[in-house]
Amino acid sequence: MPSSPPSSFLIRPAGAACNLACTYCYAAPPSDRREDLSPARMDESLLKTVVCRAMELRTPSTTFVWSGGEPTLAGLDFFRFAVSAQRRFGAPGQIVCNALQTNGLLLDAAWTRFLKEYRFIVGLSMDGMEENHDRHRRTTSGKPSWAEARRAARLLQEAGVDFNILCAVTGPMADQAADLYAFFRKMGIRTAQFLPCFHLEGRPRSVALPVPTPEQWGRFLCDLFDAWWTAPQTAIPFFDSVLHTFLGLPSPECTLRDTCGSYWAIDADGSVYPCDFCMAPEWRLGNIACDSWEAMLEHPVRRDFLALKRSLPSACLSCEWLRQCYGGCPRQRFVPSAGPPGPAWCDSMRLFLNHTTPRFEELARRCRGSFKGDGAREVIA
Repeated sequence: MPSSPPSSFLIRPAGAACNLACTYCYAAPPSDRREDLSPARMDESLLKTVVCRAMELRTPSTTFVWSGGEPTLAGLDFFRFAVSAQRRFGAPGQIVCNALQTNGLLLDAAWTRFLKEYRFIVGLSMDGMEENHDRHRRTTSGKPSWAEARRAARLLQEAGVDFNILCAVTGPMADQAADLYAFFRKMGIRTAQFLPCFHLEGRPRSVALPVPTPEQWGRFLCDLFDAWWTAPQTAIPFFDSVLHTFLGLPSPECTLRDTCGSYWAIDADGSVYPCDFCMAPEWRLGNIACDSWEAMLEHPVRRDFLALKRSLPSACLSCEWLRQCYGGCPRQRFVPSAGPPGPAWCDSMRLFLNHTTPRFEELARRCRGSFKGDGAREVIA
């Protein structure tokens, strides 16, 4: 178990509140899972405490990821206060990174000026082409949202904000990898992340979600890699992460690491959880306003959470690609409705790694031949 608290914090400043009603959303708490919803907005007193407690750890760098729900519902003044608090409580030389995950509906010129000035990295949700996006990403009143997402992308580009696209992939989109990549490349998107749509334990089943099968997701990754390989102008962070493993380096993303626990997830009421996929009462570690880092670090629930990643099945332990994935994200093993334990992740990764390993090995050789800093990014992007 890590002996010191993580230096990254995923914060839901507006709780589960959102101005979209995406059919595949995992952040909105299902009514049968959480009796008491967090407040709609974190108040400034608690925000001050969150920033102070994070900065007091005095790690060389501290990362704040503002997520949701929809974090911009907290308002621009909320984020201005957050930045001022970071300056107030930070030590000389301490680096602060801010990232914002948003659907873009509320972004305007004032927002983009602020994001540019304070060097926020923005993740903009956009499921590719209009038909795909509007099928599952509609407003709470049922209106399509693709045009607003496209408008937000243009605003961010014009303002020079560092941003990437977050694209959720459903079953019907699984054969569109090349088209999606070409679409974002034509838009001038520098980085695009593709994530599989999945069921979460306890999610009401009033809407049947077209979750990609392991074979569909594996084939999507193969097709995406082929499209990227021939025209690598748009970076794919997942490929970066896999390349790191071929170089013997820790993966930048927790999914492919040998342990979880790389960040704290903090809800709008100050409740702390070990992961934003585990923001349910049984995973609560405490509250940042009254519990010490030491108490939350040593909490039995956190020990149970870390054990999930380590309890790999024998098939994983003997797999030739163990060091490339370490069993993937535990939610694909301990969440029954996400698919059968193990094979759902393993089958897709076997397809992908069988298809791409020679080229990853070639990239790794290039990196070792001219290694600078983190190197991997320089070659793969």
